[in-house]
Amino acid sequence: MKNIERTKLKGLEKRRLKGIQLLKQGHTCYRVGKELGVSKQSVMRWRERYEEEGIEGVKWNGQRGRPSKLTKSQKKALKRIILKGATSYGYPNELWTTFRITEIIRKEFKVKFHQDYVGILLHQLGFSYQKPKRIALERDEKAIQSWKTERWPDIKKAQKEGFEVIFLDESGISQNPYPAKTWD
Repeated sequence: MKNIERTKLKGLEKRRLKGIQLLKQGHTCYRVGKELGVSKQSVMRWRERYEEEGIEGVKWNGQRGRPSKLTKSQKKALKRIILKGATSYGYPNELWTTFRITEIIRKEFKVKFHQDYVGILLHQLGFSYQKPKRIALERDEKAIQSWKTERWPDIKKAQKEGFEVIFLDESGISQNPYPAKTWD
């Protein structure tokens, strides 16, 4: 602490170190905040980081703003949960919504996030907002493949022989909800 002035520190570091000096002299967090033009909560965070990490804890880390509520290891754990899929976490389908992610963060890490910020967090983790493909629940890939290999050649042959080929399709109303977008 004696060499504070000799070390070339960025302005933010100087302010934090000055705050630590004032706290060591017995000043309250409120008083230090008033003196340095910051909130009492900021001074309390500085003190906590100083007590945990020493001077390194109050040095400027290249980022502005409040530190993340989730640690790097928690973010990695969240990413693993998301990659396993929503159904493996107990949801009825594979759609990830910001509401669901907010619930997971609260349950797993005991941290409260606003739903609007979760989108930013997901983007930082490498996920993007996607529109899911519509696939019928009744879709049978085996039957489709069988039709393509067995029936389609016959239809093409009939068309070449001069037969008129007409396709008719049924349509119906689905009562399955279809979300507009999800995180993937």
